[in-house]
Amino acid sequence: MNRRALLPFLLLALMGGAQAAVLHGTVLTDDGVPAVTARLSIVDHAPELALGSVTAAFDQPLNGSPAQVVVTSLVDSIMVLYPPDGRVPVPASDDVSVVIVVGKPDRVYIQEILAGRLVHLETLLAGQNVEYNAVNEEISSTLAQILATLELKESDLRRDVEFKRGQALATPEILQTVATYVRRLRDLRSAFKQCPPGVIEKDRQMLDLLHRVLGEYNTAYSAFADQREAFKSRILTYWPEPRGELVAGDLERVYLEANERIHRSIILPLSEGDPAYLVDIQRVFGDDPPSKDEARVAARKGMEAADRIEASLIVLDQLIAQLNRVLAVNG
Repeated sequence: MNRRALLPFLLLALMGGAQAAVLHGTVLTDDGVPAVTARLSIVDHAPELALGSVTAAFDQPLNGSPAQVVVTSLVDSIMVLYPPDGRVPVPASDDVSVVIVVGKPDRVYIQEILAGRLVHLETLLAGQNVEYNAVNEEISSTLAQILATLELKESDLRRDVEFKRGQALATPEILQTVATYVRRLRDLRSAFKQCPPGVIEKDRQMLDLLHRVLGEYNTAYSAFADQREAFKSRILTYWPEPRGELVAGDLERVYLEANERIHRSIILPLSEGDPAYLVDIQRVFGDDPPSKDEARVAARKGMEAADRIEASLIVLDQLIAQLNRVLAVNG
């Protein structure tokens, strides 16, 4: 075979041996958290991008070695905000990871900003004893012109006003209830630490302090636990999808950590276990006090509980910080 005849075979061999590019990256929401539920497509390369369940990272093989790909959303509720128009440059190096940011479509985002402004006006006027209902009041000619220019419906704006109003009422109540529970939990941890073996049976004031703090903790826990379903319902009502499920999920993770891993696993066994150590502590100055050894064991169990609470608070604080972030971005 001559050289000219060999050339096509050599080209085919080289093409066959060339490796297709792989696009590595992470998808974030405009809140800066992994967009694990986003449904995206890479045009001509991936019908749907497979995202990591925790990090929203992906490793997507491409057809050939394109210099750029276009990423689009498969659902109307989100759009690709960055890179602009979803045009993602493909890095020359396999070690480089790209970042894709998704969020609400621009028109929806603008509409919610306008709705939030109306709710703010309603709240401001209420503080001045002026009746103003942002859902029913006539809108200004300027606002009507903006809606027309952006092809937004006034009925949709009114709906978003109701959402924003519900969010404005629910957010501080949820955060305050959670914050009160955590504060009382920290107080209880501190009270346990102040009652080591050998002190509790000698210091009535320390015992009274522990008794008071425990009562305050139980009150805060009951308020926290009893609102679980009500808070979830309000979130799913006033936070449009898909954010509603995400916010409700963050709240549920706070409840699971506080209820299952702290209250039921650490605190409840102290009062309902066998022996009931908190009961023994509270009997110290009563008519039927525990023995000296029983009192010391009970106090030591309280100290151990304080250490476990302290370790658990690290995780709980992280979960609450995340809940604060998603609630702070209304809608």
